[in-house]
Parts: sequence; C-alpha cells; structure tokens
Amino acid sequence: MGPLTTNNLNGLLVLVLLFGLSAMGCGDDDDVEPDSGADADTDTDTDSDTDTDTDTDSDTSPADSHDVTVLLSVPATFDATPATINMAFLTEMTTDQMPAGIGAPAVETPDIGVDKPLSVTMAAMKMAVPPVDKLDPGDYYILISLMVEGGGQYQPVPGVDYIYMTTEAKTIGSGPVDLGAVEAWLFEE
Repeated sequence: MGPLTTNNLNGLLVLVLLFGLSAMGCGDDDDVEPDSGADADTDTDTDSDTDTDTDTDSDTSPADSHDVTVLLSVPATFDATPATINMAFLTEMTTDQMPAGIGAPAVETPDIGVDKPLSVTMAAMKMAVPPVDKLDPGDYYILISLMVEGGGQYQPVPGVDYIYMTTEAKTIGSGPVDLGAVEAWLFEE
C-alpha cells in the first residue's frame, strides 16, 4: 500500500468536505417526533378471545445491508480532543483516488479516548451532497479518520490526526459489516 501521506489524500479531502456540506443541509426535522419505544396497537378484532395484533417494532429490525460497524480505539499516547470520525469506501488500497462512497452520518465530537473505545455504525453511501443513495454493492477498502482539534478539517494533518484502513476489501451490500475492535494510528507522512 505505501504510506498514507498528505500528497495522496485528495479523495479524503473531498470526503470530509462533503460531510461538512451534508451536515449543513441535513439537520433535524422539526416534524419528526422521537420514538417513545411503544408501538401503537392496531387490533382489528373486537372479541376478547382472538387478537389480530398487527403492530411492528422497528427497533428489532435487522441491521441494514450497507451498515458498517467498528469498535474504534486510540493508542495509549492519545492526548487530543476528538472532533469528527469519518469513513471512506475505496476501490483500491490506496488513498490517491476519489472515494467511491462515504459513511453517513459522520460522528461529531465523538466520545473516544484512551481506554474508552467508541462503537461507530455508519451507512455506506454514494458520494453526493447530501448522501442519499446507498453505495453500489461490491468490495471496498474502508478508511476511518479521527480528526482532532488542531488537526485537519478536510484531510488529516500528519502528526496530529488519526486513521485506520482495512488491509483487505470488505463486501458492502450483502449484509452488515462488523470490523470488530480496531485501533487508529497517528497519521504520519
């Protein structure tokens, strides 16, 4: 693969820019009420001996086939303030390409630190502003970037921000992907 440097992270620059733009246009919808966890009962039967209960609980639905989950940790030397966690989906194990997709939503001000890993789940989406379509099914390398205060806004700053990249392509679109526990490393040129 070769080292991940600022010279070959042009695709990541676009990725983070798109996250920022999509976040500005995808705020909370005032018309959406939070789920109280209780489902409305839609019984259609009026006698007491038979109940045709047709309510469903969306909280028990299986994970989306485009979801990617990771338990991200940082090294013991981590002493920065986390700003954002982003995900990029790449067709080759190199960062000098435009990502095929991005993870949505990005995690703003993630609660991660030494001995405090963070479970993150993002949907693999096509590159678009805002990201609305699922990424085409296929095999992708996954790049995770942990941007920190004082680091990069659109691409990682060497010696400041942290990254993790899969060493094998992962299949997106045929079921949820769980990367398990991984540790980000300090990005170096």
